[in-house]
Amino acid sequence: MLTVDRSQNCYGPGDRVVVHATIRSDSTQATILRGFEFTLKETTIFRAGPHVSGRSGGPQIKINIIGEQKILVNMTMHSGQVHRSELAVAVPQNHTTTTLTFARHIDITYVLVVKALMGSGKPLIMELPVIVSNWPR
Repeated sequence: MLTVDRSQNCYGPGDRVVVHATIRSDSTQATILRGFEFTLKETTIFRAGPHVSGRSGGPQIKINIIGEQKILVNMTMHSGQVHRSELAVAVPQNHTTTTLTFARHIDITYVLVVKALMGSGKPLIMELPVIVSNWPR
């Protein structure tokens, strides 16, 4: 089971985005925690106006990775055992694109993606929406 805690949900240029990921094994068999991946992902969706038709008339989606961190753990976990890690990425000082939703032609959204990489090959994934401003703290 993967649990992710964060202290805030709005960030700006130069901010450090910190979360605490806790993984708990309830399996009767030993499982292996390989590590964690933490990503701040920006998704831009552009919808053309009604005058555009044909193939290019659908929405265009662009995904941009703002920051990421990978932590290797390589730990065998037994039933009831808990492991906690602090994960962090920084919003670049020169980042100027802000969260924008419900606009007519463009949406810009941000999510924090936390992946617990397991020895079984199937990761545990949690996505947390966040707001990114263009104003520094």
